[in-house]
Amino acid sequence: MGKRPSLYLRDKKDKDIIDYVTPLLDTEDFSSVIRGLVRDGIKYRQGVRSAVSPTMSSNVEVLQSQTLDLGGIELAKKEASDEEIKARLDDF
Repeated sequence: MGKRPSLYLRDKKDKDIIDYVTPLLDTEDFSSVIRGLVRDGIKYRQGVRSAVSPTMSSNVEVLQSQTLDLGGIELAKKEASDEEIKARLDDF
C-alpha cells in the first residue's frame, strides 16, 4: 500500500460528521472510528444494491433527455455604466 492521504474535516461544511464522530473519540482513536464508518457505508451500499430486484432492471425504454427547442432565444448585449457597477459593488 502507498502513503495514506490526509483527511481534513471543515468546521462548517462537515459539521454533521464532526458532531457524529466527536462522542465516539472518547472510546476509540480517530482512525478506527473513520474505518468503522467507511466499512458501515460499504456494507450499506452493498446491501442496497443486492436488495434491488433483477426484474426491476429489465430492458425498459426510458427517455434519457427532453431537449427543449431554444431556437427563438435572442441574446442582447447589455453594458453597465460605471455608476451601476459601483452601486453593485457597494451592495455586494
